[in-house]
Amino acid sequence: MMTDSRGVAEFTNLDPAPYRVRVIQAGYRAAVQNVDVSMSPSVSVSLDLIPDHVTPSAVPPNGPRAVISANVPDSDKGRKLLQQGEQELFEKRNPKDSLPYFDKLVKSDSKYANGWVLRGMALMQLQRSLEAESSFRKAISIKPTDYAAQFALGVSLNAQNKFKDALGPLQEALKINPTSPEADYEISRSYWGLKQWEASEPYITKGLELNKDFAPLHVAMGNIFLKKKDPQRALAEYERYLALAPDGIFVHDVQQISEKLKQQLAAKK
Repeated sequence: MMTDSRGVAEFTNLDPAPYRVRVIQAGYRAAVQNVDVSMSPSVSVSLDLIPDHVTPSAVPPNGPRAVISANVPDSDKGRKLLQQGEQELFEKRNPKDSLPYFDKLVKSDSKYANGWVLRGMALMQLQRSLEAESSFRKAISIKPTDYAAQFALGVSLNAQNKFKDALGPLQEALKINPTSPEADYEISRSYWGLKQWEASEPYITKGLELNKDFAPLHVAMGNIFLKKKDPQRALAEYERYLALAPDGIFVHDVQQISEKLKQQLAAKK
């Protein structure tokens, strides 16, 4: 897909699975980042392009090798392990076979934060939540400003119903990327899990202002309207979700709720 004039591209109707995003531009090194929408319905990524030829003034005192890309391990062994692990996880969609490569990667290049994130992603898909949480925390200890690591930790904690614990990393993720509707959505999930639906509403509202087509936020807003005893507006939100995500992970539940609301509203007429 081509980006627009702002350098933005959006992929829709993806199956819940891990993916690899690669950006290619003439005169720049290819930038790659892994994303996983198997646990979260949508993810935002930001990739920085580095020129093929670094000018002398941009070279650090210790030489070009002192600049380590956030997406590439420093060692040749690490880069090979990364490629093998990504192939299993993203191309073959086989987290079990990818994990040994990522285990070796974090031993080979222990300071490569993205390796720990990838390892955590594989563990999440294998339902090994506690180990995934530990891997994400390790990534954060290496690079606290890594959005993917903070966000992934928050998602994993929400998945374990550790809603209070999830708020910290998710708030950090939002500080790193204030325009992330995904982070807003996950924070709203945390508050909802804590039975603090009033606290979740501002994040849902902000997320929809950022991206009105982010389907799961419409489910969240529909739930808010139900709490406010406004079934008409709740139904509108649920129907918007079904229009945006006809194959979404919440379709079955939303369809059932929508039918009940339609019956209730019809009975009042």
